[in-house]
Amino acid sequence: MEFHEERVQYFSLFWHLNNSIKSDGDTLRYLKVEKDSAFQCLVPHLLFPERDLPSLKEANNTASNNKNKDKDKDKDKGSTFGKEQILLYLKPTVERKDRKEIHYLIPQCYRDFETSTKGDVRYHEEGEADNRGADETTTAITFQWSRCAQDAELKRKNKMNRKAQNAYTNTNTNIDTDNNTLCVVKKRRHEHVSLINHLVAGLKCRQSDIGLAGIKDTQAVTYQYCTLRNISPSRARNANAYLKQRNIELGNFQRVSFSLNQVDSQGNNFEIIVRDMKRVETKIDENSVAYERFIPCQRSHVDAMADRVRESGLVNFFGEQRIGEAGPESEVGTRSSDIGRLMLHGDFAGAIDLLMKGRNK
Repeated sequence: MEFHEERVQYFSLFWHLNNSIKSDGDTLRYLKVEKDSAFQCLVPHLLFPERDLPSLKEANNTASNNKNKDKDKDKDKGSTFGKEQILLYLKPTVERKDRKEIHYLIPQCYRDFETSTKGDVRYHEEGEADNRGADETTTAITFQWSRCAQDAELKRKNKMNRKAQNAYTNTNTNIDTDNNTLCVVKKRRHEHVSLINHLVAGLKCRQSDIGLAGIKDTQAVTYQYCTLRNISPSRARNANAYLKQRNIELGNFQRVSFSLNQVDSQGNNFEIIVRDMKRVETKIDENSVAYERFIPCQRSHVDAMADRVRESGLVNFFGEQRIGEAGPESEVGTRSSDIGRLMLHGDFAGAIDLLMKGRNK
């Protein structure tokens, strides 16, 4: 900043640093100096920029190292730093719109601080620190640690202390830690979120207490492992009275010390039952026109198709579960397959345009 070049005595700083470090002969020493110009635009509006701006920076550094150091004090008293205010003395000619810019700029750089305007602040023309008895008055911007920031930091530290205490308790006591229940969940015609909501209602627990390793199909009878945190097997068994009415059932209970999550899934096994199978038969009518009709599927045909799949593989079809609702673009709007096609062709701008356009329903 310009006032740094005029008033800050760099020579004194470097002299003290040089004398505080013992030299080892011709060993070179380097000093890294960073210049903070975030508030350079404030200099024309301040009466004493060389005094107030360093105070602003120092207040931020002090607060970063002393958040909630008085957290055990009465809440109404707050922390020691929370009571302190830094005053930025403005020139009497500064207009209201310029003050708004200052109020906006400071929280942008130091989001945990709040500012306010203080009028009729006395000051000495020479800018002495003690302004008592001064005749001149001006407007000042007050700068202080916000109550919200203090409360947030206090909550964060309390949470860390509780975690540390729990870790110490679990490590230094002989308490049985097998407080979770591992079971198998059977469901039918329920998607993942619906399953969790019914489990929460039946077990009277939180969603975070339920651990599942994956998502199962909605239109199927599915079985999957599930962990219930701090829930006994008897409590889980009693929840079946509610869950069975909703095509959900819990079973195979045992105590464990872990919780399942998405990364624990090791794959799926499927047993597919196909009923009332028909196959397409192509016929030629008397006018030599080909047409198709459905006829019952014989076991011999099924065996022949299974052999062909074993030898040649199977086309990997994707249904609505993967690419969205079927139908022409004129009816359903943007289709997932259209977006995917553009992405495969490298037309990401076109894909974004379709995402922004959305669906018709």
